[in-house]
Amino acid sequence: MKTSLRILLVVLLVGAAVWIGWPSSSTKAPIASTSKAKPERAVTNSLPITPPSSDMATVPPAATPLTLIIPASVVQVPQSHPMAPPAVREFRDWAEKYFRAKPEQQPKLIEEGTKLAMAHQKAIGQLIPEDPKLAIENAVPMVVRQSLPEEIVSKLEKRVNTTGSLTRYGAVPVEGEPTSKNPMSYSFVAQDAPVGEAMTAYVYGSRSADWWLKETKVNGISAEGVLAIADLRVRQLEVGEQFDPKKPVIEVCPVSGTETPLPAATPNAPRVASADTTVVEDNRRVIVMCAGGHITRYSSQLAYEEGRGTQYMAEGAAGGGFKPFNVNTAKTESLLYLRIAFPDIMQEPRTEADVYDTLRRVTDYFATSSFGRYFLTPTVTPLIVLPYPEQWYIASRNSAGKPNGYGLLQDHAFEAARRLGYDKSSYDLDVCDYKGGPHTTEDGGSFGGLGGGRSVWLYNQSTGGGLDGVLSHELGHTFGLS
Repeated sequence: MKTSLRILLVVLLVGAAVWIGWPSSSTKAPIASTSKAKPERAVTNSLPITPPSSDMATVPPAATPLTLIIPASVVQVPQSHPMAPPAVREFRDWAEKYFRAKPEQQPKLIEEGTKLAMAHQKAIGQLIPEDPKLAIENAVPMVVRQSLPEEIVSKLEKRVNTTGSLTRYGAVPVEGEPTSKNPMSYSFVAQDAPVGEAMTAYVYGSRSADWWLKETKVNGISAEGVLAIADLRVRQLEVGEQFDPKKPVIEVCPVSGTETPLPAATPNAPRVASADTTVVEDNRRVIVMCAGGHITRYSSQLAYEEGRGTQYMAEGAAGGGFKPFNVNTAKTESLLYLRIAFPDIMQEPRTEADVYDTLRRVTDYFATSSFGRYFLTPTVTPLIVLPYPEQWYIASRNSAGKPNGYGLLQDHAFEAARRLGYDKSSYDLDVCDYKGGPHTTEDGGSFGGLGGGRSVWLYNQSTGGGLDGVLSHELGHTFGLS
């Protein structure tokens, strides 16, 4: 009995203890102490603890490195022109494949790319004479070129941005021989080009009015030994194109004078053209324009400076003769006439007396047809003997494999004449007269008479009225007449 009472008492005591210690749902939070005692500080590092937020990315542990994922195609290859030759489209398809390939796979594509690059240059070279504007538009974009390996770029067409002399020539064909496909052709000699390295050039737009510029800015492309010259003297940089590090950057617009500062250059990183700026380059500088419309105006300014002071001649209002239209007074020009012979033939083209008779009649013609406002004062050299035989000049070719014998003949004749006291720089015009030898231009056409710039070539011309007509015709080309 006592044992049962004891067990019941223990149960009651345990139950009471449990009831007293159980937390109530209505228990209030303790009232904060009003004492100024310092709260306890948790033992942490010196950085504040930021509570997690639902819009914050989870930061990986410090031991886990961050991996940057680069897009497979960093370089975007622009689509080819709708009228692009197949070789142009094929190369761009290859370039797209090259840039999408992993770095370890790219070397395996070089051989294929080299062949396609060579085919690309050939196609562009064939397109230049037909449509120089379309050829330039189909050239490999700079944003693509700058990211290709050198062994590929070296096989493509060349970008041209330089200065030099540009001359338009008109040719009189030799009877019975093939003529040039284009009787009016252009020749360009770069300022730093070796002797004999003139290039046949093709122009369009406002450039078609150029007939002789001693020094002009040229922007274009060359392929297969021919040159396509763009309408504008400067070239606008493509979005993403790197600035040429060798050229200073001019941030003042040459048209408006407005300064457009660019972001500061980053060390060891090239500056790149962006979509919100207009940047052009010529042969010496990179220029920031304040507006895209100023590119054409700036090019026109350059063209004016290049041609300022040039005399142009045209037919008179009644359709007779030639008449200067940008001079107010009579003009006299000096002419150096070189009689030339090859050392293995030693045949003079005509006697000195015959030449003076011809020049007297030609001078009278120009004085009469210009209404007394244009005269020639000719000087005839002794017989000039060239340093090389006839076949050497006929066989001569430039670095592109194009005939250049007639140009070398002229250069060598000038040097021989200079030693005799006749410096061509002292004369306004010059004529090279010779029998036999080279008479084929870079485009493969032959000539009996050729004139342009300040020079005339006469090949196998007989003395008499026929010579008068050919010489007058070719001198007309030196006036800018077509």
